[in-house]
Amino acid sequence: MSSVGSISVALKNAVSGLQATQSSLQTVSNNIANVNTEGYSRKIVELQTRAIDGTSAGVEVANVSRVVDEFLLTEIRTNLSSLGNFQELKNYFGRMQSMFGTLNDDASVSRTINGLLTALEDLSITPEGLSQQLNVINQASDFTRQINKMTQDLQDLRLRADREISDSVTTINTQSAIVHSLNFNIARNLASGQSTADLEDRRDIAVDKIAKEIGISTFKRSTGEMVIMTTAGDLLVDREARTLTHASAASMSAVILPQSGGV
Repeated sequence: MSSVGSISVALKNAVSGLQATQSSLQTVSNNIANVNTEGYSRKIVELQTRAIDGTSAGVEVANVSRVVDEFLLTEIRTNLSSLGNFQELKNYFGRMQSMFGTLNDDASVSRTINGLLTALEDLSITPEGLSQQLNVINQASDFTRQINKMTQDLQDLRLRADREISDSVTTINTQSAIVHSLNFNIARNLASGQSTADLEDRRDIAVDKIAKEIGISTFKRSTGEMVIMTTAGDLLVDREARTLTHASAASMSAVILPQSGGV
């Protein structure tokens, strides 16, 4: 090889090195810029020797991949599901508890029941007493009124829970469709040797949103596609995205006790 040819090869090798370094710097820059971006994972540039006709010809970017701990991601999603479940239970049980009131609350159910019991005891001692009779009627009326209000409040909670279930089903279906679409793009990019890192970040965001609504387990196929199942073993996303349904109730009703009348 002539000296001119050697210089030309050396320059091409140097240029390939500069291009690879530029790509690495751009990736580092993106990592820094997105440090606070939700769902973004750190990326690294994988380099490989470039060969032309079996001869080394510098360096080239082989792939831009993510730095993630798949086991940790699985644990996070499991805990997201548990956290969402406990938060909802705490919310609804707290609302139900507030209906009964505290022991020191004059409007609590226990105070109302005690008032009725006391009135009945007074009436048993003086059954002919008009004031005792009126007191029993008033206490019974207060108790009935409070129970009816609690009944209506509980039906309102049931209706609210039903609507939230419907919203949750909508969220799961929407995010499952997103995962299915990203699965297709990821499999296509992987087959053509293109980076799938950003697509996988977007898919993880969608999967996390599903995990907040329902307990799930996941695994990846060799094609890069992700399969999502519920903890009960039902498929949500595989070759197709399953559509969940929920028949929302228009209203909730319960038997209302008749109000006690006066004398």
